[in-house]
Amino acid sequence: GAYGAYFAGGGGIKLNNNIFVNFGDGECIYISGGSNVTSSDYNNLYSPQGDFAHFNGGVADMNAWQNSAGFDVNSQNVDPQFYSGIDYRVCNIDLDGNGQPGTGGGVDVDGEMRQSTPDIGADEFTHPSQFTLGQDTTICKGDNVTLNAQLNAGSTTLWNNFSTTPSITVNQAGIYSA
Repeated sequence: GAYGAYFAGGGGIKLNNNIFVNFGDGECIYISGGSNVTSSDYNNLYSPQGDFAHFNGGVADMNAWQNSAGFDVNSQNVDPQFYSGIDYRVCNIDLDGNGQPGTGGGVDVDGEMRQSTPDIGADEFTHPSQFTLGQDTTICKGDNVTLNAQLNAGSTTLWNNFSTTPSITVNQAGIYSA
């Protein structure tokens, strides 16, 4: 079978804030006895079919992986909810802000600023449930209201009226979303 990640040899390998996934018939991660993986944590390991992982033998699930390998105590085991089979940006709330604290900074794969506690994986994102436009507001004819999308620094906004600015001013009844 195939592997989400395969490690055989090397030295001083540290695996942090990664997504190792295999949607096919194979393990999400394979670490051979000759590999020198020294630490692995704050990752997402996911393989819904077949064996879960390999560490000096087959490992059936996340609990067995943590016990046999001694790795990934703070890691997740969830479907990352990739946008598509070729777009590996994620949308699973369990990965949002659950990377290793203090390892943020810099930019992600899309050029967006990483938070001080980054998201797991290469994509920094804001899960839709993590932001709000505020409470519903009633306005009178001729009044304006400004809506602000509060997203991660460096994120882009696309409103349902196709505006890409972080805020929009509206003066008509309707449902507005970013």
